[in-house]
Amino acid sequence: MEKTRKENEKNRWIIIYISLAIMLFLIGFYGFFSVLNKDTIYTGVRVEKIDISNKTKEEALKHIKKEMDKDLNDKKMILKFKDENYRIELKELGFYYDYEKAVDESYKVGREGNIFSRLKIISNTKKHGKEVKLKSGYDLKSIDKVVDKISEDIKIESKDAVFYFNQGNISITEEQIGRKVNEELLKEKIKNNIYKLEDLEIPVEKVNPKVTKAELSKINGIIGQYSTSFKTSSKERKENIRIAAKALDGKLLMPGATFSFNETTGPRSKQNGYKEATVIVNGEFTPGLGGGVCQVSTTLYNAILLSNLEVIERHPHSLPVKYVPHGKDAAVAYGALDLKFKNNFDFPVYIHTKSTDNNVKIYIYGDKNRKR
Repeated sequence: MEKTRKENEKNRWIIIYISLAIMLFLIGFYGFFSVLNKDTIYTGVRVEKIDISNKTKEEALKHIKKEMDKDLNDKKMILKFKDENYRIELKELGFYYDYEKAVDESYKVGREGNIFSRLKIISNTKKHGKEVKLKSGYDLKSIDKVVDKISEDIKIESKDAVFYFNQGNISITEEQIGRKVNEELLKEKIKNNIYKLEDLEIPVEKVNPKVTKAELSKINGIIGQYSTSFKTSSKERKENIRIAAKALDGKLLMPGATFSFNETTGPRSKQNGYKEATVIVNGEFTPGLGGGVCQVSTTLYNAILLSNLEVIERHPHSLPVKYVPHGKDAAVAYGALDLKFKNNFDFPVYIHTKSTDNNVKIYIYGDKNRKR
């Protein structure tokens, strides 16, 4: 009887122990299950130095943006040019933080792998912490806009010296040196400075004018001139000669440049004022727009020869002309025959023309002391 009582007592305690074990197992299992199925970010997770433990993704996103936007508002760089400082905020450069990606990475902590590896990561994160880096970037188009604005503000256009000729009197204006921002270099400097935020010098370059007063001042007199008569010409032909001669007047040719008669005078059309007069076509005299223009090109050709300028293109007429000696003419036809010459001197040359009722005169001005 005593033995039976002891066995019953033993069995009771065994049942109690088993029940407690099952209870503890269920409690532990429920605890693990609750931890593994938690819908907030695990304890110890930080984005940079911002603690987002136990926050939902939405709460974490809002919290990070609030903290980082305050910091971002204070970030700027100074771009300097002389006494001018341009304060450029990072926001103007399209700078941004990838908050969503950081929150997604934070939420994944402790949620990858099997149960045991997850529990280990969750435990280590709670004990030692886990920092997720906040990635950032910038917008190239925003940088372009900032650079364009600064460039426009700093830019000064260069101005060529201008040659004025008035009844034989020469006057020359001063040139102006310009400046411009080296935009590509500035963009690179800004991109390289976004995470340093140091003060930067804006790269500015001089823009030299193409024509200077010193160059134009070399023109000091006539180096070649020629005139031809059109006394017996019709009024239409005389008008065509005056139009073409006027188109040549005032043309300036810098050293090495090439002059085209056709490009300068333009198409011989009614719109340009040209009249119908006699022209030479295929060895015959026939009416045509612009008759007489070849007398202007011929007069110019002879002035060029006397100036020792380099003739590049010249064509004779198919019939002799009366206003110059044989072999001294220069036929032109827009789109077909041209008169071209090159300024082969180291000084500029200037063309001046005069048309009267009876003749056309063409003067080539240059450095009369250095004529070849």
